[in-house]
Amino acid sequence: MAVNGSSLASLWSAVRAGLGVTARAALCLPPDLKPLDATAAGLPPLQKLELALWRAQTPLPVAAEQLRLILLDGAAAQIAAGERAAPKPRLPEAAA
Repeated sequence: MAVNGSSLASLWSAVRAGLGVTARAALCLPPDLKPLDATAAGLPPLQKLELALWRAQTPLPVAAEQLRLILLDGAAAQIAAGERAAPKPRLPEAAA
């Protein structure tokens, strides 16, 4: 059976209701949900994926550059943690 929804909230609702499981980054896991031990559940390991963040060669606006740094920090933390923990990305200092 597959559950299809138009939003991430609908996916989380289906998981909460026990309708299935989903493969998502631990960084975005809601606090009321816990990671599943795939091996204990008899699921195959997930394949590796390539992650790329492309940007224009021209300088980015300040807000876009801050978002880029948040995304890079979050991805780096997840890679370093081996997707075991869900660290919060650091937020850049507010411009004075």
